[in-house]
Amino acid sequence: MRKHVLVQTVFYCLITLMAGAGIVSGQGTANRKAQVRENDRLDSGILLDDFESNSVKWTSNDINKQDGHGQVLLCEIFGVRPGAPGGSKDHAATVTFKRAADSWASVSTPVDGVRWQEKGVRQISFYFKGDGSENDVEVMLRGVDSSGEEKKFSTFISLKETDWRRVVLPLNQFTSHGHSADQHVPKLYLLQFVKRGSWTSLFFTIDDITAEWTTGSAGPRQPDTPPSASSSAEQVRLQVGYDEPALGPVRVSLGVNIGPGHSIFLKDKGFRESARALGAKHVRVLASQSVGLQRSKEQTVFETTRLLQLVDAIRSMGSEPLICVDRNPGWQLSESEMLDFCEQLIKSVNAPGRKPAAGWEMLNRPTLGTDAMVIDEAVALYNRLRARALHTDATVSIGGIGLPSPWKPHLGTQLDRAANMEFLTYYLYGTHNNSTSNEDLFSAARKGFSVDLPLQIGPQEVRGAIAGSVFTDQLPVYITEVAPNSVQDSGGKSLDKRLTTSYAAAWYARLMSTVALYVDAVFPYELTAPSWGLLNAEGRAYPAYYSLWIFGTYFPRGTSLYPSHSDGNAVSVLAGKTRTAHNVLLINQGEKTTVCNITVGGLKALKKVRIHLLEDGAPGIQYNELSAKPEQRVTLRQHSLAVLQFIE
Repeated sequence: MRKHVLVQTVFYCLITLMAGAGIVSGQGTANRKAQVRENDRLDSGILLDDFESNSVKWTSNDINKQDGHGQVLLCEIFGVRPGAPGGSKDHAATVTFKRAADSWASVSTPVDGVRWQEKGVRQISFYFKGDGSENDVEVMLRGVDSSGEEKKFSTFISLKETDWRRVVLPLNQFTSHGHSADQHVPKLYLLQFVKRGSWTSLFFTIDDITAEWTTGSAGPRQPDTPPSASSSAEQVRLQVGYDEPALGPVRVSLGVNIGPGHSIFLKDKGFRESARALGAKHVRVLASQSVGLQRSKEQTVFETTRLLQLVDAIRSMGSEPLICVDRNPGWQLSESEMLDFCEQLIKSVNAPGRKPAAGWEMLNRPTLGTDAMVIDEAVALYNRLRARALHTDATVSIGGIGLPSPWKPHLGTQLDRAANMEFLTYYLYGTHNNSTSNEDLFSAARKGFSVDLPLQIGPQEVRGAIAGSVFTDQLPVYITEVAPNSVQDSGGKSLDKRLTTSYAAAWYARLMSTVALYVDAVFPYELTAPSWGLLNAEGRAYPAYYSLWIFGTYFPRGTSLYPSHSDGNAVSVLAGKTRTAHNVLLINQGEKTTVCNITVGGLKALKKVRIHLLEDGAPGIQYNELSAKPEQRVTLRQHSLAVLQFIE
């Protein structure tokens, strides 16, 4: 270990002396209007830089320059010899990042996205070698949309390998909040190598950066797989009938939960952007996790400053808060104090001069925990909380009671005895232990209730129970906490490692398909805790996040669903029609690679077919154009999913 550190120290001393021969023409933020001199390289792509001259100017930037110190201190790029074996000529470039904490730094060069679009650029390739460390570097493509909003799409490269190798990065591997760079090619204007957060000193060397429009052997695997390449895989036939009567409209939309990590949500815009990108109509907040308690002999006071900050942050991203008035076991509030808690929350959030919050959920798993209530008591408390809330502000919408599961006896008592409800809420965890097999856990997604609890009913039966009560069939149903497994440690960290893998992506997609016609909102648990499998600590998406984004994007509320059939249990299919496309969702629930042979009926004048593929072991969402025909053949790895878009 010491030898490695000594070598790096000597290296940094040498590069400091060599920096005068660098290729950086200036420092500061790259100008998106900077001149771009890209050269066609035969018929394979556009040469961005071979580092043989200063024809393409790189700029460096970091937190020091931005903060007005006038000098970039954390990174630099300079020419070195020789170039990569197999590369174009004699030179390459080395990029260094000095040790930093809570910082950012980048080296950048402009690109011409309009020209890339004209040429059909599909990927970026270059020769690359790392410093042998465990570090990685973020490769970023930046763009701007029609409204002027900045878009940043990124992927990562490990620095562990010290030998030259050719790296190929498909544009659909550069992702941001469910989107990928290949969907925004004309708007791209900058290529960057970036470090963010805290890092140790590192370096890498690069040569012959090319934007390519031909996909070589190192490019993305094409999902339209010929029969000879998949003869050993499982085969399944799927049929979709757009010429048959529609099953009904999609009711479900997505919300998100903010748990104890609300500080991250407030500080990091990326987390808020992630919620916005999901199209979350509501963001759910447990009041007791964001409110302080001050108790004395004379009075009990609830400090709501943090809650108000959360409400404002939620609104800033275009969503509405759903505030749950929950019982904190540690507070041990009496019933009268609980009613006061409800009143003070509404008075504070809906104070004069503030936009009122309409959605208020009363109670949260009242029949579980150290202060568990019997169901009759829980419904009675709900009624009293509802009355106090409406007395405080008659315009609010009240629902509940956050049942821990759709248990038929409890649900029946709530429907019989609740004074009124503007919406009904309950939880859905696929299982509550770590011994449930993959297949058994998938049955929870197919049925829409937990596999290890008795007397559960699925979403269709929940809707039927509502229709048979004093409430109308239109009463909204919110599943306010959803995850494959509830098992967690004392600190709230999930103990099921499947949640951060493609298994969870397939599980969520199957569950959303199950509830689509019957449930109005699903709130995955939870956005700010990495172990629950939506976003990691840096705000980058896990497979489950992409899965939810796919469903919300291609099967939004109001989508007409049509009959579909799969002749194998491993792959499920959901068919929908929006104003712009006929969308078919395929989900491989099994653990074997499966070839899906799809036949779509009812198409009249087919113009295009596209595939959006979330594949096990591959980062982000891959995109490809397929042949414009109603019969398609797609290979799905285990726990992978895809949307086929048939566009007329």
